[in-house]
Amino acid sequence: MKNVALIALFLIAGCQTQRVRQISSVELDTIGNSLATLQTGYEMCACNIAYMHVAAYKASRPVMEQVPGSGLRIARIITDMSQGPAVQTGRELDLMIDGAGFFVVRTEDSGNMYSRGGVFALNSHREIVTISHGGQRLEPAIVVPEDAMRLLISESGRVCVVRTGSVEPEEIGQVQLACFPSAECLKSINGGVFVETPDSGAPILSEPGLGACGVIRQGMYEGSNVNMITEQITAMRIEQQYGALVRLVLPGNTPSLVAAGTR
Repeated sequence: MKNVALIALFLIAGCQTQRVRQISSVELDTIGNSLATLQTGYEMCACNIAYMHVAAYKASRPVMEQVPGSGLRIARIITDMSQGPAVQTGRELDLMIDGAGFFVVRTEDSGNMYSRGGVFALNSHREIVTISHGGQRLEPAIVVPEDAMRLLISESGRVCVVRTGSVEPEEIGQVQLACFPSAECLKSINGGVFVETPDSGAPILSEPGLGACGVIRQGMYEGSNVNMITEQITAMRIEQQYGALVRLVLPGNTPSLVAAGTR
């Protein structure tokens, strides 16, 4: 992977020899820090676009601040927790949270994690698991019997099946949701899966529709909230800032984030 900031720094350092403009080591460090920060912001835009078709993916954006003597730095990363569009599928194991809250998921060797991605399937034990992110099991575990003809999940998360030869639904489990005091402070670990942080607060578990938690919609899932136009505008602004920084010391030769990329 090419490091755009380092490429630019080599060019800037070279310009000292060419006597285009003499800059001090402090200025060089400041510019280097700023370029690296801008590169990170640009890569976050690229990441958002790459995940824009992942169910319930939430866009992340850096908040940059100017530090005297050090240049730009990322003060914090904000996750946009606004709800994405509903995607109708008709699949019994596609679930959307309409409102606040997260599904509680986990693997055998992990603690609880949280996701709004509601595209589920059955594993070899007929447990409900996520299709993506390594087949994480919905918590508490729900096992669908082999003779189930239909799966019915209510707005309140009640899970029922209609077995072969029966017409009456039979309850087999209950979907729980987790709400957080500051969900935007959750830490993203894998394109739409989150873990709690000290700033997010501890999860408050609830049945859907109770407290602050939203309700379940079966037969649909939540799409990504990434807006392509927003990401393109943000990337363009970062590119302009990047170019302006380099032009301060290297007139007429601006390395481009787009051209150099991170390929």
